[in-house]
Amino acid sequence: FTKDYYDLDKRAIGNSIQVFFADGTSTDRIEVQYPIGHRDRRDEGIPVLEAKFKNSLTGVFAPEQCESIESTFADIEKLYDTSASDFMACFVKPRADIGTMLA
Repeated sequence: FTKDYYDLDKRAIGNSIQVFFADGTSTDRIEVQYPIGHRDRRDEGIPVLEAKFKNSLTGVFAPEQCESIESTFADIEKLYDTSASDFMACFVKPRADIGTMLA
């Protein structure tokens, strides 16, 4: 694996796994030379990365906030034009009790 990693034509980041059980049985050995995140699998990997991002958002934010964040990332010009403070504000969860605290 190390040889293929340092080969500039390959830049493989392979690995393999095989699981051995206490009863003496084992899984097949599985080897992957180019995992989903490798640059040679970019077209295949981007949708997986986007799905992971959206899934992470829905685990934290309300649907409206998720849609707002997703729309910011979907429009590259909008993203570039967003100030750092506005960008960070996208990821702040609104507090339900803030109105009560200010009253």
